[in-house]
Amino acid sequence: MRIRAGLIVSVAVAVGAFGVAASAMRISSAGAELSSANSLLESTKGQVRQITDLRSRQARIADRKRPEQDVIARVHAAMAEAGLDVAGHFAALRPEADSPLPQQPQYRRQSVVVSLQRMDLARLGAFLAAWRGENSLWTASRLELVHNRGKGSEGTYDVTVTFSAVYLAEPTPPPSSTSTAHS
Repeated sequence: MRIRAGLIVSVAVAVGAFGVAASAMRISSAGAELSSANSLLESTKGQVRQITDLRSRQARIADRKRPEQDVIARVHAAMAEAGLDVAGHFAALRPEADSPLPQQPQYRRQSVVVSLQRMDLARLGAFLAAWRGENSLWTASRLELVHNRGKGSEGTYDVTVTFSAVYLAEPTPPPSSTSTAHS
């Protein structure tokens, strides 16, 4: 009878210890998840601050003249300043048609699309920093990266950057309402 009672007490203690161990494992796992969530939250807060900062910057507007069309020279100069081989990375430049800004037809946007090839992120960042320093009127309005696959191209991208410049167009005179009377 005493053996049976001792066995029951031992089983009860073992079950209790197992429950405590399981709870401790769940607490440890929850702590790790909490730590991971806090890291993600801090990263997201940083990204939100960056986006807010970028959105709060005002676009520069050229006063009553279309931006200079020397963009290819500007791209080559920014690439050289960033230490990039123009022949090895520059692929193409394609101007896009001017377009009026929505609900602000007196302002127009001129855009050009620049294609760069075999760029790693450090080179792309150096190019954009050089561009930003010298070309305050032309701002990067769109950035597309296509990851290169294949031997020797690990970590490189083909990049398409759309640069846009906003300018105040010449106001168009109202239609003439003069009429000539014939007698």
